[in-house]
Amino acid sequence: MRLCQHVQEFLRAHNKPPSKSFYEEMLHNRQLQEQKQAREVEKRLELERQREQKQVTDTVIVVDVGFIMYLNVYLFDIFSKCIKC
Repeated sequence: MRLCQHVQEFLRAHNKPPSKSFYEEMLHNRQLQEQKQAREVEKRLELERQREQKQVTDTVIVVDVGFIMYLNVYLFDIFSKCIKC
C-alpha cells in the first residue's frame, strides 16, 4: 500500500500534461520538416550556383590562356619579321 502511495505522489509531482494538443504538435512537426526541406533546397541551389560560377570562371581562364598563347605567337611572328628587315 505504501508503494502505491509513493508511486501516486511521484506521478503527481512529475506528470506534466502536454503543452499542445496532438494536432498542434503534428502541425509544429510538419512546419519544422518543411523548414528543414526548404533549407536543404536552398543549400543545393547555392552549391549549384557555386559550381556554375566556377565553371564560368574556369572557362574564362582557359579562354584567357588560349588568347595569351595566340597573342604570344602572333607577336613573336611580327617580331621575327621585324628582325629580318
